[in-house]
Amino acid sequence: MRLDQVELNALRHLFGNEPSMSALNADEVTCIVIERALTSVGFYSIIKFTDAREVEPSTEVSKNFKHPCLKKGGAYVCWVNQDLTFCLEGFSKESAWPRALTPLALQ
Repeated sequence: MRLDQVELNALRHLFGNEPSMSALNADEVTCIVIERALTSVGFYSIIKFTDAREVEPSTEVSKNFKHPCLKKGGAYVCWVNQDLTFCLEGFSKESAWPRALTPLALQ
């Protein structure tokens, strides 16, 4: 599956300033979404970069964000698994996860 605009925006929000993720700021991102699912408070995606990207399995990176459809805001969380896939989660702090922030394939 191709990377959805919601996932791309989440990755840019999390990693936009990191040189190792500079491809996120261009339109040449080459990723395969291995799995994508709704959760009770948002969504998660398992993403594999198809180019040779030097990443290390790591602790999670998370950032809060505000959106008009989320009363208390939300957060994106991402970590690199041992197999070098990225696990990306988006979740609401309190209210239901809005359709506007859901990858199209899950709507």
